[in-house]
Amino acid sequence: MTSSRSPRTRLLVYPRFQLTLIAVNLGVMLAVVGATFIAVTRSYSVLKSEGMSIGLRADHPYFKFLELQSAMVYKSMGLAVAAGAVLSVLLLLVLSHWLTGPIVRLRTHFERIAEGQAAGELLNFRRRDFFPDLPEVVNRAVAQLREKR
Repeated sequence: MTSSRSPRTRLLVYPRFQLTLIAVNLGVMLAVVGATFIAVTRSYSVLKSEGMSIGLRADHPYFKFLELQSAMVYKSMGLAVAAGAVLSVLLLLVLSHWLTGPIVRLRTHFERIAEGQAAGELLNFRRRDFFPDLPEVVNRAVAQLREKR
């Protein structure tokens, strides 16, 4: 993947995995929002039916109030969902970056060793990456294997 951004700012280091995580998260959010939307819609429908069953005319202020309330609820839900989705995507992007970065670095390190290009190079992870104990274990194992040669 070529990018004009520096490697320090490229958050999609393992796009297939990271985008799958984001898609699954958004799918779950969409299902929850859909269920909530259906429940709210049914509630307003019941309230409207109740008003009609007691004989209120269609132009009664009760129905205007229901329309106003439902519009406000749907607007608030829409804004909350949009903000939540954006925040969720951004947080998942950063967290998945910290998760996949070490895997990519580990793979690259072993590829370089296999090609004979990593003589004496130590594996290092970024400060916030997950699995901070892995580089030490890998470096010790590689050193042990080199000594046995």
